Amino acid sequence: MSVRIIRSRLSLQSWRERDPTPEQVRPAQCVACHGDHAQGCRIHGAGRRRRKIVGPNEPGGRPKVDWVLGRRFRCTRCPCVMLVVPSEVGPWWRYSLSAILYALALWGLDRIDGGRVREQVSPWRPQGFSDPNIWASLRRWLRKRAELWPSVLVLDRATARETAAALVAALVARLSPAPALARAADAYAAARAA
Repeated sequence: MSVRIIRSRLSLQSWRERDPTPEQVRPAQCVACHGDHAQGCRIHGAGRRRRKIVGPNEPGGRPKVDWVLGRRFRCTRCPCVMLVVPSEVGPWWRYSLSAILYALALWGLDRIDGGRVREQVSPWRPQGFSDPNIWASLRRWLRKRAELWPSVLVLDRATARETAAALVAALVARLSPAPALARAADAYAAARAA
C-alpha cells in the first residue's frame, strides 16, 4: 500500500491557524483509480499523520524543525491511501517548499555562499569533513526542480546560481503581473502560490 501525497490549496500558516476538517480538504477523486462519487467511489477519512517540516516560518526567521498533521483518506474502490498536506509540504521532502525556494533565492539572487544560506535555512550545522561554504542540498533541489514545481519550466543556465535565480524569478513573476526584480523574501510567497 503506497501513500500518495496531495498538496492542498491551504498554506501552512492557514492550516495551523484553523485546522481543516476532513470535508474541507477531502480529495474530489482518487488519485490512483480516478474514481469519483458518481462512479461509486468513496473517499473516507482515515485519520491523521504527522509530517516533519524544516526551515524558517518566514524570510529571515529562525530555522527550526516543526510538525504538521496531515489528513489521511482511503479510497473504497482501490487500496490507495492519500495524505493531504499544506501547499508548502512537498512529497518526500524534509524542508518546506517555501524554505527550499528561499534558500535558492538567497544563493541565486543574493549571491550568498552555501554555508551562510544553510545557517539561515537549516537548524542543523554541517558535520564531518564537508566544506562549510558549500551546501549540497542547493544543487540537489535545483536538479529536482521539475518535481518540486512541475508547472514551471526553467532550462539550465551557464551556472547553477543563474539557474536558481531564473527559477525564483519565474515563480515570483507568477504572483505579480507587473515586472519587478525578484527578491529572496518574495520567494516565500511564491512557493505558497505555486
